[in-house]
Amino acid sequence: MVEERRDFQAVSNLSTEKKEREDALREAGLRHRENAARNIIGERVTEIEGRPQRLSDEVTVEVNDDSEIHQNGQGKRRRRNPRHQQAVEQMLNEEMTNSSDLETRRLELEAHRLAKEFEIQEKHLGLQRQDLELGREERQQSFRLEQQKLVRKQENFQNEMREQLKAIGVAVSSKKSMSSNSKYWRRCYVAIKVKQTQ
Repeated sequence: MVEERRDFQAVSNLSTEKKEREDALREAGLRHRENAARNIIGERVTEIEGRPQRLSDEVTVEVNDDSEIHQNGQGKRRRRNPRHQQAVEQMLNEEMTNSSDLETRRLELEAHRLAKEFEIQEKHLGLQRQDLELGREERQQSFRLEQQKLVRKQENFQNEMREQLKAIGVAVSSKKSMSSNSKYWRRCYVAIKVKQTQ
């Protein structure tokens, strides 16, 4: 940004200097033409106000037929300095090159910024995925622990029921009856309660 401002200031200064030089040359040319028009000796061709004129022996000004010149819109001559023209063209070429370089640099920076943003977004998504996987593993672990607690609780309950059945003298019929059948254990629980109330 600073380089662009500096380049713009330099071009602006060059334009101002160029305009001042052109104004000075124009004024000098007008003074030269006025002096040439005042010094008339014999018949000669000179210029007044930038237009070619023929001066006769009677010191009368005869305007040349320049209708074609006026039709083409070239009534006034333009002085051109080849070195100045080359300098202007070189300055324009350098300005175009600098503008192209700046645009290339800007595009490179934009591509670099987008690549960094993509990399950061990819890392962020990876962290989110890891958090989700850890959360799922924690939930699975918690579910397994709860399941194990329930199994231990059921086993403790069955062992307690067996002890109570033995204490009241109820015979356990078979291993099959010691399954986790809820009806069987409900009958055992009722039998224990009835026995305790007697």
